[in-house]
Amino acid sequence: MNIILKLSLVFLTTSLAWTQTTAVPDANFEQKLIDLGHDDVIDGLVVTETVAALTSLDLSNALISDVTGLEAFTSLVNLNLSDNTINQIEFLTNIALTELDLSNNGLFFANVSANTALTKLHLKSNQLTTLDVNANTALTELHLDMNQLASVDLSANAALVQLGLSHNMLSELDLSANIALSHLSTFGNPELTCIYVGENSIETTDFDEFQFLSDLACNDIAITLIPDPMFEEILIGLELDETLDGSVLTSNIETLIDLSFINSDVSDLTGIEDFRDLQNLTLDGTNLLTFVDISHNHELVIVNAHDTHIENVVFSTIAPYVELLFDGSPIKQFDFTGFSFSSEAQPPMLTCVVYDEESNIVGGMLECILVDTKDIGFVDGLVEGAFWIVPETARVTDDCYLAADPILSDLGELVMD
Repeated sequence: MNIILKLSLVFLTTSLAWTQTTAVPDANFEQKLIDLGHDDVIDGLVVTETVAALTSLDLSNALISDVTGLEAFTSLVNLNLSDNTINQIEFLTNIALTELDLSNNGLFFANVSANTALTKLHLKSNQLTTLDVNANTALTELHLDMNQLASVDLSANAALVQLGLSHNMLSELDLSANIALSHLSTFGNPELTCIYVGENSIETTDFDEFQFLSDLACNDIAITLIPDPMFEEILIGLELDETLDGSVLTSNIETLIDLSFINSDVSDLTGIEDFRDLQNLTLDGTNLLTFVDISHNHELVIVNAHDTHIENVVFSTIAPYVELLFDGSPIKQFDFTGFSFSSEAQPPMLTCVVYDEESNIVGGMLECILVDTKDIGFVDGLVEGAFWIVPETARVTDDCYLAADPILSDLGELVMD
């Protein structure tokens, strides 16, 4: 009897010594394991040997908030933890994982740096602001939609085939290293316009209409702001722009020769300075402009602005001849400070500067012709052949606000012989 008792005790002691357990404090986690047949009673413990042998585990939609104990599941290859309430997680011992789904949790932190075998990672519908996937070079699918990512570094993930980044806070995205990428989703990132893809060819894209793929680094792409929506509508009509978003690619507009604002209700010409090759500009009275700065459009030849509301014009050009036609417009000031009247080289020729003196009586007469100080003495000569209609009240000066400025008198219709 004593011998039997001793043998029983030895057997019990040996069994206990070899039965290792792992703590699983989350009752929902353990209940899910029981439902799957990997545990038998909720006691906060699971048999380590049992869970360490599992290669696939679906713990989705189980109200799990604490995954303590998961470190013992060392053989897992596929793990689904989607639709739970997990806030932070890391997988330091689960190095065999190739597919991991953490979608629709409350995650604000996830560490997958130890999981270098991962090929598919689902993290959509969380609260992530950062994610490091530099170590996950085997990834072919990465789904990060509906997070709060302001940036993401994918330079080490050359094997990526599918990438989801919709509804984040991205303002820039470099995919030039992702040579295998064929499916991309980026819609819902309002600050993201240019996506740098280098020489990559992406078969399927799902993004906002203002987003575009570029083979050039986005920092090298010039954007011109067009804050007036009516101005941009004209550019869209000319197929120089696609979306009403307050901007246009500078490369699309800088070679435009002719630009017309007829029946357009434009009130702001901001952006016109980047129309590098513009030669002919037409405006009419439907526009609400009172001030026009075209001093950066150095190729301008003709400005045709009949019956507008324009009062002040800033102008400069390198064109060999120029016509400024403002008849019917209440011009008060021409600013020619950028115009080389007295250049030693052959200066541009003001062949015609016209405004309607009678119409200006109502809207305000031409008060000032603003030029550089060195050019004041040249205005009487200007360039041979120039034709001006100038009232007696107009002053040629380098400061239109000085009361002592000389007044041009008896100019009237001025024709240079």
